[in-house]
Amino acid sequence: MFPIQDWPRNEDPSFIAPFYSRCKIGELNGNEGTDGYGGVNENAAKKPGVYFRLERDLYSRVDQFGVEIRERTKWDIRESMVGTETFEPKHVVIVTWKNVSFAGGIPIARRTTNTFQAVIVTDEVRSYAIFNYEWMGWTTHTEAGGDTTEGQGGVPAFVGFNAGNGTKAYEYRPYSQTTQIRDLPSTGGANGFPGRHIFRIDEKILPGVCIRDLREANMRAVIAQENGYMLGSIVGSPTGR
Repeated sequence: MFPIQDWPRNEDPSFIAPFYSRCKIGELNGNEGTDGYGGVNENAAKKPGVYFRLERDLYSRVDQFGVEIRERTKWDIRESMVGTETFEPKHVVIVTWKNVSFAGGIPIARRTTNTFQAVIVTDEVRSYAIFNYEWMGWTTHTEAGGDTTEGQGGVPAFVGFNAGNGTKAYEYRPYSQTTQIRDLPSTGGANGFPGRHIFRIDEKILPGVCIRDLREANMRAVIAQENGYMLGSIVGSPTGR
Protein backbone atom coordinates (compact mmCIF):
# COMPACT_ATOMS: atom_id res chain seq x y z
CA MET A 1 0.00 0.00 0.00
CA PHE A 2 2.73 2.45 0.96
CA PRO A 3 4.86 4.00 -0.37
CA ILE A 4 2.91 4.91 -3.52
CA GLN A 5 5.14 3.60 -6.29
CA ASP A 6 3.81 5.81 -9.09
CA TRP A 7 4.45 9.07 -7.26
CA PRO A 8 4.31 11.91 -8.37
CA ARG A 9 1.48 10.83 -10.67
CA ASN A 10 -0.45 9.88 -7.53
CA GLU A 11 -0.03 11.65 -4.22
CA ASP A 12 2.12 9.94 -1.59
CA PRO A 13 1.81 11.89 1.67
CA SER A 14 4.16 11.55 4.61
CA PHE A 15 2.38 10.55 7.81
CA ILE A 16 2.47 8.88 11.20
CA ALA A 17 -0.44 6.44 11.42
CA PRO A 18 -1.63 4.71 14.60
CA PHE A 19 -4.69 3.70 12.52
CA TYR A 20 -4.82 4.82 8.87
CA SER A 21 -8.43 4.44 7.76
CA ARG A 22 -11.41 6.57 6.82
CA CYS A 23 -13.11 7.55 10.06
CA LYS A 24 -16.06 9.62 11.17
CA ILE A 25 -17.11 10.87 14.57
CA GLY A 26 -18.98 8.13 16.41
CA GLU A 27 -21.70 8.15 19.03
CA LEU A 28 -21.88 6.98 22.61
CA ASN A 29 -24.01 3.89 23.00
CA GLY A 30 -25.49 4.89 26.33
CA ASN A 31 -23.46 2.90 28.86
CA GLU A 32 -20.02 4.53 28.65
CA GLY A 33 -20.71 6.82 31.58
CA THR A 34 -20.52 4.11 34.25
CA ASP A 35 -17.52 2.19 35.51
CA GLY A 36 -19.39 -1.02 36.36
CA TYR A 37 -19.48 -0.23 40.08
CA GLY A 38 -22.10 2.49 40.08
CA GLY A 39 -19.59 5.29 39.58
CA VAL A 40 -19.01 7.61 36.65
CA ASN A 41 -16.29 6.89 34.11
CA GLU A 42 -15.62 10.43 32.86
CA ASN A 43 -12.92 9.33 30.40
CA ALA A 44 -15.17 6.81 28.62
CA ALA A 45 -18.07 9.26 28.50
CA LYS A 46 -16.01 12.03 26.94
CA LYS A 47 -17.63 13.48 23.83
CA PRO A 48 -16.54 11.63 20.66
CA GLY A 49 -14.11 13.58 18.50
CA VAL A 50 -10.48 14.21 17.58
CA TYR A 51 -8.49 16.10 20.19
CA PHE A 52 -5.16 17.83 19.48
CA ARG A 53 -2.62 19.36 21.83
CA LEU A 54 0.83 20.86 21.15
CA GLU A 55 3.21 21.67 24.01
CA ARG A 56 6.37 23.59 23.06
CA ASP A 57 9.66 24.51 24.73
CA LEU A 58 9.32 22.14 27.66
CA TYR A 59 12.94 22.74 28.75
CA SER A 60 12.03 26.11 30.23
CA ARG A 61 8.43 25.50 31.30
CA VAL A 62 7.65 26.08 34.99
CA ASP A 63 3.84 25.86 34.85
CA GLN A 64 2.34 22.73 36.39
CA PHE A 65 1.11 21.14 33.16
CA GLY A 66 4.36 21.89 31.32
CA VAL A 67 6.42 20.28 34.08
CA GLU A 68 4.09 17.28 34.30
CA ILE A 69 4.08 16.59 30.55
CA ARG A 70 7.88 17.00 30.39
CA GLU A 71 8.49 14.57 33.24
CA ARG A 72 5.86 12.09 32.08
CA THR A 73 7.13 11.86 28.52
CA LYS A 74 10.79 11.90 29.59
CA TRP A 75 10.41 8.85 31.78
CA ASP A 76 8.06 7.09 29.38
CA ILE A 77 10.81 7.29 26.75
CA ARG A 78 13.73 6.57 29.05
CA GLU A 79 12.08 3.49 30.54
CA SER A 80 10.99 1.95 27.25
CA MET A 81 13.78 2.63 24.70
CA VAL A 82 17.47 1.77 24.86
CA GLY A 83 20.03 4.54 24.61
CA THR A 84 17.74 7.22 26.05
CA GLU A 85 19.30 7.72 29.49
CA THR A 86 19.89 11.44 28.81
CA PHE A 87 16.81 12.17 26.70
CA GLU A 88 15.01 15.42 27.56
CA PRO A 89 11.81 16.18 25.61
CA LYS A 90 11.49 19.66 24.15
CA HIS A 91 8.20 19.47 22.19
CA VAL A 92 5.23 17.11 22.50
CA VAL A 93 2.23 16.61 20.22
CA ILE A 94 -0.77 14.63 21.51
CA VAL A 95 -3.60 13.58 19.19
CA THR A 96 -6.51 11.50 20.49
CA TRP A 97 -9.20 9.87 18.37
CA LYS A 98 -12.00 9.35 20.89
CA ASN A 99 -14.91 7.08 19.90
CA VAL A 100 -14.44 7.38 16.13
CA SER A 101 -16.45 5.12 13.83
CA PHE A 102 -15.83 3.90 10.29
CA ALA A 103 -16.85 5.67 7.09
CA GLY A 104 -19.64 4.15 5.04
CA GLY A 105 -21.55 2.46 7.83
CA ILE A 106 -25.28 2.52 8.43
CA PRO A 107 -26.49 5.07 11.04
CA ILE A 108 -26.50 2.67 13.99
CA ALA A 109 -22.92 1.67 13.14
CA ARG A 110 -21.76 5.02 14.55
CA ARG A 111 -21.98 3.33 17.94
CA THR A 112 -19.21 0.91 16.88
CA THR A 113 -16.10 2.89 17.73
CA ASN A 114 -12.34 2.91 18.24
CA THR A 115 -10.34 5.00 20.70
CA PHE A 116 -6.60 5.47 20.18
CA GLN A 117 -3.90 8.09 20.57
CA ALA A 118 -0.58 9.20 19.10
CA VAL A 119 2.03 11.03 21.19
CA ILE A 120 5.02 12.49 19.32
CA VAL A 121 8.00 13.48 21.48
CA THR A 122 11.21 15.16 20.29
CA ASP A 123 14.28 17.00 21.52
CA GLU A 124 14.84 18.22 17.92
CA VAL A 125 17.50 15.53 17.43
CA ARG A 126 15.80 12.29 18.43
CA SER A 127 12.08 11.72 17.95
CA TYR A 128 9.71 9.08 19.29
CA ALA A 129 6.13 8.04 18.67
CA ILE A 130 3.92 6.44 21.30
CA PHE A 131 0.73 4.76 20.10
CA ASN A 132 -1.90 4.10 22.79
CA TYR A 133 -4.91 1.90 22.01
CA GLU A 134 -7.82 1.87 24.44
CA TRP A 135 -10.54 0.18 22.42
CA MET A 136 -10.80 -1.40 18.97
CA GLY A 137 -14.40 -2.00 17.88
CA TRP A 138 -13.87 -2.01 14.11
CA THR A 139 -11.02 -2.64 11.66
CA THR A 140 -12.09 -1.58 8.15
CA HIS A 141 -14.07 1.19 6.46
CA THR A 142 -16.48 0.18 3.71
CA GLU A 143 -14.37 1.36 0.75
CA ALA A 144 -11.69 -1.10 1.91
CA GLY A 145 -14.22 -3.93 1.95
CA GLY A 146 -15.57 -3.66 5.47
CA ASP A 147 -19.22 -4.43 6.12
CA THR A 148 -21.64 -1.57 6.77
CA THR A 149 -22.79 -2.69 10.22
CA GLU A 150 -19.63 -3.62 12.17
CA GLY A 151 -16.68 -2.42 10.06
CA GLN A 152 -15.14 -5.89 9.81
CA GLY A 153 -13.69 -7.82 6.86
CA GLY A 154 -11.93 -6.47 3.80
CA VAL A 155 -8.46 -4.97 4.28
CA PRO A 156 -7.98 -3.61 7.81
CA ALA A 157 -6.31 -0.27 8.52
CA PHE A 158 -2.64 0.48 7.89
CA VAL A 159 -0.54 1.00 11.03
CA GLY A 160 2.91 2.50 10.68
CA PHE A 161 4.83 5.34 9.04
CA ASN A 162 5.25 6.67 5.52
CA ALA A 163 8.14 8.92 4.50
CA GLY A 164 6.25 10.20 1.44
CA ASN A 165 7.23 11.14 -2.11
CA GLY A 166 7.52 7.50 -3.17
CA THR A 167 10.46 6.80 -0.88
CA LYS A 168 9.87 4.30 1.91
CA ALA A 169 7.39 3.15 4.53
CA TYR A 170 7.38 1.11 7.72
CA GLU A 171 4.41 -1.21 8.27
CA TYR A 172 3.90 -2.33 11.86
CA ARG A 173 3.63 -6.09 11.50
CA PRO A 174 1.89 -8.33 12.32
CA TYR A 175 -0.92 -5.90 13.15
CA SER A 176 -1.13 -3.61 10.13
CA GLN A 177 -3.69 -4.62 7.49
CA THR A 178 -4.42 -7.95 9.17
CA THR A 179 -7.14 -9.12 11.54
CA GLN A 180 -4.56 -9.04 14.33
CA ILE A 181 -5.02 -5.28 14.38
CA ARG A 182 -7.72 -6.07 16.96
CA ASP A 183 -4.94 -7.20 19.33
CA LEU A 184 -3.36 -3.74 19.56
CA PRO A 185 -5.18 -2.76 22.81
CA SER A 186 -3.94 -5.90 24.59
CA THR A 187 -0.36 -6.07 23.28
CA GLY A 188 2.63 -3.74 23.23
CA GLY A 189 3.22 -3.35 26.94
CA ALA A 190 5.57 -0.33 26.80
CA ASN A 191 6.02 1.12 30.32
CA GLY A 192 3.97 -1.86 31.54
CA PHE A 193 0.74 -0.65 29.86
CA PRO A 194 -1.17 -3.01 27.57
CA GLY A 195 -2.03 -1.20 24.37
CA ARG A 196 1.04 1.05 24.41
CA HIS A 197 3.43 0.70 21.44
CA ILE A 198 6.51 2.88 21.11
CA PHE A 199 8.95 3.65 18.29
CA ARG A 200 12.02 5.72 17.58
CA ILE A 201 11.24 7.55 14.32
CA ASP A 202 14.09 9.89 13.34
CA GLU A 203 16.77 8.13 11.25
CA LYS A 204 15.15 4.72 11.14
CA ILE A 205 11.92 3.31 12.54
CA LEU A 206 12.82 1.19 15.57
CA PRO A 207 10.10 -0.52 17.65
CA GLY A 208 10.69 -0.46 21.38
CA VAL A 209 8.28 -3.19 22.41
CA CYS A 210 8.02 -6.95 22.07
CA ILE A 211 6.20 -7.84 18.85
CA ARG A 212 4.00 -10.91 18.86
CA ASP A 213 5.12 -13.06 15.95
CA LEU A 214 1.69 -14.50 15.15
CA ARG A 215 2.04 -14.86 11.40
CA GLU A 216 5.56 -14.16 10.20
CA ALA A 217 8.07 -16.84 11.13
CA ASN A 218 11.03 -14.77 9.97
CA MET A 219 10.69 -11.44 11.74
CA ARG A 220 14.18 -10.09 12.27
CA ALA A 221 15.81 -8.64 15.34
CA VAL A 222 17.06 -5.08 14.80
CA ILE A 223 20.38 -3.64 15.95
CA ALA A 224 20.66 0.14 15.61
CA GLN A 225 24.14 1.57 15.33
CA GLU A 226 24.45 4.47 17.76
CA ASN A 227 28.04 5.43 16.94
CA GLY A 228 31.28 4.00 15.61
CA TYR A 229 35.04 4.13 16.14
CA MET A 230 37.86 4.79 13.70
CA LEU A 231 39.21 1.24 14.18
CA GLY A 232 35.95 -0.24 12.98
CA SER A 233 33.96 -1.36 16.01
CA ILE A 234 30.51 0.03 16.69
CA VAL A 235 28.17 0.58 19.61
CA GLY A 236 24.80 -0.96 18.84
CA SER A 237 21.39 -0.93 20.50
CA PRO A 238 19.30 -4.07 20.02
CA THR A 239 15.58 -3.32 20.16
CA GLY A 240 12.20 -4.90 19.41
CA ARG A 241 11.23 -8.53 19.90
